[in-house]
Amino acid sequence: MKYLVLTTLSLLLLTTCQSNQESAEVAAAKAAYEENPSTETAEPYINALLAEVNSGDKEEIASRGDLMYRAIHVAKDQDMPKQQMSLLQLFLRDFHGHVKAPDASLLMGETFKRMGKPVASQAVLLGLMEGYPDSQAAKDARAKIDARWSDIDALINELAIKIFDDSLKVVRRDIATTYVDAIEARALTMPTDPETPVYLHKASEIAKTMGHNSKSINLYDWILNKYPGDTATAPQALFLKAQTLDDVLDREDQAKPLYELFIEKYPDHSFADDAQF
Repeated sequence: MKYLVLTTLSLLLLTTCQSNQESAEVAAAKAAYEENPSTETAEPYINALLAEVNSGDKEEIASRGDLMYRAIHVAKDQDMPKQQMSLLQLFLRDFHGHVKAPDASLLMGETFKRMGKPVASQAVLLGLMEGYPDSQAAKDARAKIDARWSDIDALINELAIKIFDDSLKVVRRDIATTYVDAIEARALTMPTDPETPVYLHKASEIAKTMGHNSKSINLYDWILNKYPGDTATAPQALFLKAQTLDDVLDREDQAKPLYELFIEKYPDHSFADDAQF
């Protein structure tokens, strides 16, 4: 999976290097950053690290994760919380088996709190305790947990009840946003749990209800990329992604091949006739 760079500066193509070597671009960016640590030198350094992740052998999970984790700490050291959060999400999504994944989860909980999202912070910490129960990070998280939630599912279910205001017949957008954040936190810290794709599907529908179409498409892609064999959610994610592109975003050229793929993969599904239409 390709990662978006954090600035619009173009980067030279990197030649593939050995896993224990740094590219010339990374070395140069690192030297500039160490000589003058600042946001101005941090962004090119982070971009160079991400480009190295993209260019390396996709099987070298540990070394690629090391580079991503280094980028996270560059953003942390320069007090760049939004960039740090984006990098943490990428790291945990694609390198959840890395030795530093529990520490990254703990850092994500702290970052959410700094960004004024205390409930999302609690969701990450609860997910960390369930996803990496034997880690030191999980032990550290226990001291930060609010006693009113027994586990992450209890937190998510409490939010779900509060999303819709029946008296006003409206979606409480602040709670809905926190609900989506909490489900993403669950997916990042508990990716192998069988209920994770189900939760991601619920989050995608809430995001779509709020009109956050890019977010809903990202969540559909999350299901399709990480849980393609889940027979309950993968077909729906594929169809609904096509439908969103078609009906909501008016991108028929992008939707059509997805409808065709759906018909090919799931000819007996209840949505097959709709896809054909």
